[in-house]
Amino acid sequence: MKAKGRLKGKFFARKTLVILLIAVVLVIFGRVVENKSLTQSGIAVGIGVDFKDEKYNLTVQVVTVSGGAGSDKGTTNYLTYSAEGKTIGEAVNSVSEKIGLVVSLSHCNLVIMSRSALSLNPIRTFSALTKSLSLPEQALVVATDEDIPSLFASKIPSTENISFFLQSVLLQDLEAGGLTSVSVKDYLALRTSRSGGVALPYLEIYEMPDKPISDSAGGSDKNYIVSINKNLVIDDDGDKVVDEITAKAVNMFLSSELKDKLAVSLPDGGVIEFRIIKNSKSVKVDGMTVTAELKMNVSFVEAQGFDTPLILNCNSPEVLAARDLLEKQLTEQLIATYLLSQECGIDFLGLENLVYRKLGRTLEEDCLDKINFEASYQIKVTENS
Repeated sequence: MKAKGRLKGKFFARKTLVILLIAVVLVIFGRVVENKSLTQSGIAVGIGVDFKDEKYNLTVQVVTVSGGAGSDKGTTNYLTYSAEGKTIGEAVNSVSEKIGLVVSLSHCNLVIMSRSALSLNPIRTFSALTKSLSLPEQALVVATDEDIPSLFASKIPSTENISFFLQSVLLQDLEAGGLTSVSVKDYLALRTSRSGGVALPYLEIYEMPDKPISDSAGGSDKNYIVSINKNLVIDDDGDKVVDEITAKAVNMFLSSELKDKLAVSLPDGGVIEFRIIKNSKSVKVDGMTVTAELKMNVSFVEAQGFDTPLILNCNSPEVLAARDLLEKQLTEQLIATYLLSQECGIDFLGLENLVYRKLGRTLEEDCLDKINFEASYQIKVTENS
């Protein structure tokens, strides 16, 4: 019994010592380590990078918290500031001086970049953002030719804030198969791969012709609509903006996680709508020939414009005819996209990567024009669920 009591006493003594050590470490850590409070920091929700006259032009949209403790006293503000610098770090420091707060990129999930900024060495540019300034590697990259400060200052009726709008559209399941989502990590991997090409969401903005009803009467603020259905395809040698059809063909080839609706217009004027359930592909490489077999499961959603008293189903001749036509259209669009990639010399379909995996280092450099590409779509239709 005495031995058991001594063991129990030693256990509690050690437990007390551990608790004291933890308390001392926390006190010292809190006193020594610089830890900025929310009221001293500007949390960036989106940044824009441009490059002009050998200087970085940086635009930062930050959320700031002001006021005292308690939900009824604190206020949240969204501020947009721009600054330039010879380096990205210098530009961020200039923004911090303008705001009077330390700008933090650790919670930023959006980077809007101009063509001139994207044309710079990608590793050097993004290393400055991810390593020195703690930009998350999962942050989204979007390309634009618009004036970046004006973009961030634009009022988007649905979210008020363009940063949140883009994140919502690109990250959430909005059933839009034509929208490309590329993270910083993915962008660097593609730009430094053998193919070297990448397709980025291309942002355009238009003023709304009508003022939203929800706005207060007599307001004069302009409201804007954002379009990101096109792609900017880019590699080390150049770039090109491609249309919505091409952008959709690229995304359907590269992505297996598509949830989109496809409407097919038949020659007799009827329209059949399908919903994509599953999308997959099998790729074979034989020498310099790449053969892609794409399989898609779709559900029959609805039919319009047919002069028939019968209710159509997934086995109706009209639906099967629409399926056959869709297979042909998707195949032709993908082949046209491949020919466009050869024409502009940007391998944004990643075909060189596929051949390189098969042939290894014996594959010659810049051989996109020597790669033959064959593709076919096979679509299976089921009832809508």
